[in-house]
Amino acid sequence: MELTFYYRSTCGSCRKLSATLDQIIEKRKLAMRTILTDKHTLGIIYVPTVIISHQGSEIGRFTSALSKSVIEKYLDELQDYIDKHL
Repeated sequence: MELTFYYRSTCGSCRKLSATLDQIIEKRKLAMRTILTDKHTLGIIYVPTVIISHQGSEIGRFTSALSKSVIEKYLDELQDYIDKHL
């Protein structure tokens, strides 16, 4: 899995989520790209937005600064889906 994190430098929720994602990717050994965005980025309406990909295809996304436990549960569910169906 790879995470792509879209954020704005002036966004408080983005800074909060960034710290949470740093902890998660370190623990899980995931790759993450961070992309500074503006309101004109194709497909990104809200920030923060995280898109989760597997082998180059999007398999999930979320917006908002979710808690670490919620994100980890979601990533576990996506990993289970990958293991069973992809």
